[in-house]
Amino acid sequence: MPADEHAISPFGDDALTVAIAEPVLAIEARAELLRAEGWAEAVLATTGTLTLRFDPLRVGADEAASRLRAALARPAPPPGAVAQEVVLPIRYDGPDLGAVARMANMTTGDLVEAHAAATYTVAFLGFTPGFAYLDGLDARLSDVTRLASPRVRVPAGSVGIAGGRSGVYALPGPGGWPLIGTTDGRLFDSSADDPFALRAGATVRFEPS
Repeated sequence: MPADEHAISPFGDDALTVAIAEPVLAIEARAELLRAEGWAEAVLATTGTLTLRFDPLRVGADEAASRLRAALARPAPPPGAVAQEVVLPIRYDGPDLGAVARMANMTTGDLVEAHAAATYTVAFLGFTPGFAYLDGLDARLSDVTRLASPRVRVPAGSVGIAGGRSGVYALPGPGGWPLIGTTDGRLFDSSADDPFALRAGATVRFEPS
């Protein structure tokens, strides 16, 4: 897609966002190239959107937009070049495990088996930093809905189900997803250039521990 077809918009004083009509794996491939250039503070790929944060003391907004536009003018690398494969250990000890099983008309054993057997793809990251929305959930669990009253604080590493997806909380925070388990996999490393372990397009499997 030519660069002038991308509408780049400011997102606060130190970020830009752009809609991209490409598969999420292709958008993540573009994000990986931008990270490698080294001038962006952070680059986040989601379904249909790329958001980039920059340091306005080093790179002005106009210059950042120009660099982003130039990057978008280049063909994206093959998506497979940046795909991750991540295996997360999981304990099925979530406080909502029984309620989710009843909602899905399954035994807890069947629920655990169904969730662990699936291979997931990170569709995008949102609503709290690093929260991974995972496609690939067993269809029998597709009718599980969010909690009527969200929790004020959900621990990091919590694994939930809602709206036809599974989700993983990289950081503690509020949340309304029914929780079925916990992973001790390292999802956030503040010392790393890219602190979150999961990216859009990554393949994720859960391994009961």
